[in-house]
Amino acid sequence: MSLLITDSGLGGLSMLAHLVLELESKMIGEAGSEMKMVYLNAVPRDQYGYNDMASAEERVRVFNGLLEKAEDRFQPEKIFVACGSLSALLDEVPYVEKHRQKVQGIGWIGRQLLTEAIQEKPMLLFLFCDSGHRQ
Repeated sequence: MSLLITDSGLGGLSMLAHLVLELESKMIGEAGSEMKMVYLNAVPRDQYGYNDMASAEERVRVFNGLLEKAEDRFQPEKIFVACGSLSALLDEVPYVEKHRQKVQGIGWIGRQLLTEAIQEKPMLLFLFCDSGHRQ
């Protein structure tokens, strides 16, 4: 099994570290089986991230290019996008359209947790997001 975790920050790297520790503690897999895990920082270049881009189209184009190159280089069986900003783009990314079963973002986790919390205890909700989510 090969898993690629990508993020436009460092949260995904922390997630990968926790996953490695969890798998090691549970000794998942048979002796001799191999799980390859790769962390790929999706920031296009220093001082220029997705939230600095002029349009959603540019963000989609750049992220799609990253996923295509990651496919060529690592051939991952699964890709987990550990970034809210990038997860919000997944439905528009051509690579994801071709590999729908392979790619998963974190948006569904946030929606699920928020829905459960609201159902458990209804209250006023303030939601903050970065400038990359403005449209």
